[in-house]
Amino acid sequence: DTMLDGGSQNTTNGSDTAISVDGDDQNEVLLGWDIGTIPSNAVVDSASITLEVSDKSNETFTFYEAKPAWNESKATWKIYDTSKNWQTAGGLGANDRGTAALSSFSADPTGTYTINLNAAGVALVQSWVASPSSNHGFFLVGPSTTNRLEIRSSEYGTKAKRPKLSVTWHEGSGS
Repeated sequence: DTMLDGGSQNTTNGSDTAISVDGDDQNEVLLGWDIGTIPSNAVVDSASITLEVSDKSNETFTFYEAKPAWNESKATWKIYDTSKNWQTAGGLGANDRGTAALSSFSADPTGTYTINLNAAGVALVQSWVASPSSNHGFFLVGPSTTNRLEIRSSEYGTKAKRPKLSVTWHEGSGS
């Protein structure tokens, strides 16, 4: 995971222990998980993302598909990997992120939130199971928000407070 910061466009945030989403400050989050241990013929029944919110916001934040293979330690507002520019800065282009909202939530008060992905989100995770190389994770954005949402990152010291993707699946029939 990392944060793209429109106010500090060349800064990498992949080693931060907390990352933020805020529309008026142009902060967005990228989240990703390796799901390679799920068999490629598995049928995904549901998927959810658990986040530890350390600074609350009662505004709405939304998950979208991240399209390019971004690099946690290199991604900035301008690039998703060394010498690889976003189509539009901040990952705002059609080649940068999907247009279908995969889930939305508000976080007031602070604490642990489990956000269930909708049918489009489950279908996306299913596509990653079938083709692991297509898994580039999620954008978490709040373009019209004015109150920062801060979450613990994968670098946070307490493992139980780090972002988690949970996938419920069953064995599919072979073809």
